[in-house]
Amino acid sequence: MKKNDIVSIVTLTGEFVGKYVEETSEQYVIADPRLLTQTESGVAFIPAVCMTGIQEPDEVRFNKGTVAFVIKTATEVEREYRKSTSGIII
Repeated sequence: MKKNDIVSIVTLTGEFVGKYVEETSEQYVIADPRLLTQTESGVAFIPAVCMTGIQEPDEVRFNKGTVAFVIKTATEVEREYRKSTSGIII
């Protein structure tokens, strides 16, 4: 993965989408993270990573011990992510 690739991080607690920043020996780091959630009309992005955290954090670090896998985000999901983070429709 390259810096700023849009990636999906699946953890024990949920699925997150954001811009890849770096991987260390203990963590994955993404910028502009969004929590993916299921709604009646499909999936949606929540502009936070937890219920009690700040909205639209600049960056989040995920402990590798809680990450099931990291993968490049599907094109259609990336398009929706970019729309939700920038307001620009691609």
